[in-house]
Amino acid sequence: MRDRSKSLERVLAVQRQVVRLAEWRLGTLKQQCAEIKEDQARLHAFVSSEEALSPLMSAAAFQRGQALLGSIVKREAETVTQTAHTDAMRRRERLAEKLVDKVRADLEHAAEKRSLEETIEASAWRDDASFP
Repeated sequence: MRDRSKSLERVLAVQRQVVRLAEWRLGTLKQQCAEIKEDQARLHAFVSSEEALSPLMSAAAFQRGQALLGSIVKREAETVTQTAHTDAMRRRERLAEKLVDKVRADLEHAAEKRSLEETIEASAWRDDASFP
């Protein structure tokens, strides 16, 4: 039973690391989305501030805008996927915690039972006990 407890505690420790990694990846994706949106805002401000853009500059700005738009769509899709993954890992972590708690409770129950049995046996073997 102790081996099972140690094994489940290791599983819980690994699961906590997996959750931290998933949260880190999610944070990174959200940061990338924010950076891309800032780039879009800067590009929009640049295009808005220029009264007469040359055709070459207009084409480059349009291509950059399209590339940023594609990047933001891709990153937002990855963020949605990573959010679902992070939530699933959190659920697994809670499940592992419940399993560890159950095994610990079983161990405590077994130890208490053993202690009570020893107490009962000790009281039965006293010197003043009368046997027929």
